[in-house]
Amino acid sequence: MITKKGKVYYKTNGKCSYCGEDLEPFGYWHMDHQFPKSRGGSDELDNLMPACKFCNSSKGNKTIDEWKQFLLKDQDSGTFVRFYYERFQEIKDYTDDVFANFIEN
Repeated sequence: MITKKGKVYYKTNGKCSYCGEDLEPFGYWHMDHQFPKSRGGSDELDNLMPACKFCNSSKGNKTIDEWKQFLLKDQDSGTFVRFYYERFQEIKDYTDDVFANFIEN
């Protein structure tokens, strides 16, 4: 029987749903709430996505759209945010494909 965490992991074939980083199945990765739990999001499988610590920590309690706007808006404000923006630019196509496929299925 596959656990909920296992089901979340396999949604993206073991990759962070935001940056595409390979995640170890029994390693340290997060189950991110696409719509934050602190803002009424559920623990249902359709609201959970696998995320590396880096992406989930950056996203915090933002929605995906808010997080993308945060990365775009603050790209020139400092090294930390600029680093996220550069990483975001590199993985945008991957992220868009993952969510497009997820929504279609």
